[in-house]
Amino acid sequence: SVRYAQMLESAGCQVLAVHGRTREQKGRGAPPASWAHIRAIVDAVDIPVFANGNVLSYADAEECLRRTGAVGVLSAYALLDNPTLFRNCSSLPDRMAISREYLDLVRRFPVPPRMVRLHLFKLLRKRLDAHMDLNDDFARATLLDEFDAALEKLSERTDFGGMSFEERMLDPAFAADVEARKEAHRTQKDEQFQADCADAEEEYQVAF
Repeated sequence: SVRYAQMLESAGCQVLAVHGRTREQKGRGAPPASWAHIRAIVDAVDIPVFANGNVLSYADAEECLRRTGAVGVLSAYALLDNPTLFRNCSSLPDRMAISREYLDLVRRFPVPPRMVRLHLFKLLRKRLDAHMDLNDDFARATLLDEFDAALEKLSERTDFGGMSFEERMLDPAFAADVEARKEAHRTQKDEQFQADCADAEEEYQVAF
């Protein structure tokens, strides 16, 4: 990796981003990124290096900068979940406000509906876990007005009484109830799938 980074620098590369994992180390079972390897590259080149991997919070970003000597950090999944990650704000992110701001940006800078859907699913995952039936509203939406309507419906169910959903999730009993509802919905979907498979098998046997 060090030799490759030096080769890129010699070829004219002016800024380098380094992820501290190998090509094979990906997916849910991937090991932690190696900041030591990023540090070795930082020490071996004279161009700015951005570090990537293991940055899930503002504190992680600070620690990554300290240990790698990089000029900046990159984050992927953590920022999709919480775009305010680098604000170093102690308050909980207002996910509904962030989602509305995101849709406003999409109106100015259009992207395919599937990208809008994926971003909103990431931002609102916990809320949708508590109201699994609304997943279909977001999944079927193709127009921004439809995403707006799904968002407002979700907000009506999750933000009320002067308290946000995220604040309620700090209550262990409420969080446990959300998890139970999510598992119950999954069980129902699995049972429906099994029933549909059985019906299809029966129809096939009758036909032949």
